[in-house]
Amino acid sequence: MTAITGSRRGATSLLWRLLAGPTRAGAWCALVGMPGRYPLAATAAGADLHRLAFVDAAGPRIADAAGALAEGVAALVVPSDGLSPAQARRLTARARKGGTAIVWWETRPVAGPDARLEVARVRWRGLRVNTDRRWGAGRLHACELDVAAHWRSGGGHRARVWPYGGEPQGNVVELRPKGGRR
Repeated sequence: MTAITGSRRGATSLLWRLLAGPTRAGAWCALVGMPGRYPLAATAAGADLHRLAFVDAAGPRIADAAGALAEGVAALVVPSDGLSPAQARRLTARARKGGTAIVWWETRPVAGPDARLEVARVRWRGLRVNTDRRWGAGRLHACELDVAAHWRSGGGHRARVWPYGGEPQGNVVELRPKGGRR
């Protein structure tokens, strides 16, 4: 079970990059109760839209819809505020039984994720400085995310992720503190 801190800039880009691998490999993934996640951005990050199910559910229907999918998809993305702690525990147990990875979209903290992913910094590339305008000119061609992973065991890791453009195929590059040690 993984949690992505959904309130951070770049979190949706990280989510799409996370789902790109399984969907390109032919696995089904589902997002339940998460409207407005911009499917075209998923495609730009490498996800296969033919393998993504977007389930429109709200309130108590989120738990029902997620429960129905818990054993039938490779990855299930659910908003943390859509379920009570008891429902979240039941869903997690059912998903583990079926071999489904749960990705909690954290709008409020979830108890006990194996890993918590948080976007520490977002950089977009492609805009030129434009002195006549406030925002610059040009076309965005790459996004770079610095991502911090915090393990339940207390360890952690940092990586640079290119969900759109940048490094070939959106590679992940390990980030090390000065001195080369992790």
